[in-house]
Amino acid sequence: MKRLFCFIIVIMCCTILAQDSEDLFIYGQEEFEVRTLLNYVIELPENYDPDTKYPLIIGLHGYGDKPESYRGTARILFPEGAIGLYPQGPYRQLNEWGRSPGFCWSYITEDNEDRMTMLDTSLRWVLNILEKTLDSYSVDRSKVFLYGFSQGGMMSYQLGLTYPEYFRGVIPAGAFIDNTVDSLVFNNTAAKRLPYLALHGVYDQVIDPDWDAGSIEKLKSYGFNADLKLYPTAHSIIQPMLDDARDFIYQELYEGDIPSLEKITRSKDLPAELDKILLLDDDAVLISSSLQQLYKMNKDAETREKIVYLLGAERCIDAMGFLTELMMDKTLEQSNRQAAFNALAKLENETAWEIYQNAEYKLVVKEVVDGSQAAELGIMPGDIILSYNGQVISYRSDVVKAKEMLPPDQETIEMIINRNGNEIKLELKPGSIGVYLDEILK
Repeated sequence: MKRLFCFIIVIMCCTILAQDSEDLFIYGQEEFEVRTLLNYVIELPENYDPDTKYPLIIGLHGYGDKPESYRGTARILFPEGAIGLYPQGPYRQLNEWGRSPGFCWSYITEDNEDRMTMLDTSLRWVLNILEKTLDSYSVDRSKVFLYGFSQGGMMSYQLGLTYPEYFRGVIPAGAFIDNTVDSLVFNNTAAKRLPYLALHGVYDQVIDPDWDAGSIEKLKSYGFNADLKLYPTAHSIIQPMLDDARDFIYQELYEGDIPSLEKITRSKDLPAELDKILLLDDDAVLISSSLQQLYKMNKDAETREKIVYLLGAERCIDAMGFLTELMMDKTLEQSNRQAAFNALAKLENETAWEIYQNAEYKLVVKEVVDGSQAAELGIMPGDIILSYNGQVISYRSDVVKAKEMLPPDQETIEMIINRNGNEIKLELKPGSIGVYLDEILK
């Protein structure tokens, strides 16, 4: 029980695709538990066809977050086309000013009976809106995946264990199995057929990764198909986690085969040698050697990027030096350097993680939204955001945190950008800036 009370308020922002169209999102409210109206977001794939059956990916937010943060998750985790369902936690989380930045699935309370009542309500709410989605949209009921972060990850564990018949796979991130889970479910035959992939930051000080490791070991001891992957981050989601979550879904939908690059990236005309390497029953050292040789032989930038991706996906630890050289080589395309950077995060090696942690970033404007205050101020693609309200900015999360720190009565914010080597001070109003951002290696 004691470890549950160590939670702090953490806002998790999932990557939002720059090409998102509002036409692909449906915002709804559902009456639940008599007087309560709860929000949810439905994400439809591009060119949604009601006569085609799609996988469904449910995203459960963390403590203090909102369902809108998960927009784009379905397309990230299954680029071929999936429906996304992002329900709101039933309980309002208040901050120090009495405003509500987000929601939760239960309050942090020492009253275990009260907490269990709230969790029961939350479980029934998710099942309620899941049933409505299954009835209202063209979902392949055999391809429903459950993904959640932090408190949402704990909910994912609990839903998968308690109601396994609904799901094809469970991906809890930054979470662990709460002790409110009935011990009898571990002997449930249906539950044992459900695979789990747990994702956790090795530097997580909110939910200790050892707790998650204990959860996975417990599942394995009962015969579950469960795995835990660690990453060089704290209580957050990074791109390599999303990569592995996507690969997990592909492996389940394509009967356990290692997903080919064409399925993952929708690219064509890739070298046949790549799939041959993936089909080899070799250890990571031999696969790494083959991939590095193929990288040097092939000069196509896109194919090289995919080879680098595989070095990380296959956990080729002996490629650490090779990947580090690529990441540091500023003559390479940013996408290739980024692929090497992400691959280092997957190696589960302290030296590789240290390199990953020490990499320096800059936050660059990728796109300006028409009619936004960014457009009115003349912000341009390529501008680098240096600070927001006095807070140094390097990552998207820095902007989120800086906004959270604004007092409710502040009317203007100073933001400093760098354009072609020149610093420019801008005066903004609170609220949306109106830009899509890229984190770029320096």
